[in-house]
Amino acid sequence: EALASQCREEAIFVAADARMSEVYFAAYRRTPAGLDEVMAPACAAPSQVRLPPEGTWFGFGTAFRAYQGTLVQELGARLDGFDEAPVPLASSIARLAAQRFLRGEVMDPALAAPLYVRDKVAMTTAERLARGGKA
Repeated sequence: EALASQCREEAIFVAADARMSEVYFAAYRRTPAGLDEVMAPACAAPSQVRLPPEGTWFGFGTAFRAYQGTLVQELGARLDGFDEAPVPLASSIARLAAQRFLRGEVMDPALAAPLYVRDKVAMTTAERLARGGKA
């Protein structure tokens, strides 16, 4: 959402390089009130990434640099351009938090926790070797 908030397009498909040959992705629509989540954040191999069922979307994020050929081919004509350079900024997260605070969307800080789209942060040696990597 922080990354999507940096894009001025109306229909934003965020795709960030998740490393380990995977992509973090989500979709948002810009409204007068802010951003509406259309597709919840998920993680998949580049060939498994899909757009929401309807409409055209603007791609935004580093996965379009890392996996451009695969993503552009898989997403097809409904991908209405992309920007491969943006990365999430702390200032974007702060702006989103301030907007939520002003709307009364608050919680006890002790209960705040990050959303882990993928719990696994590294491949095992066996997984790296199976993909043709080094031990």
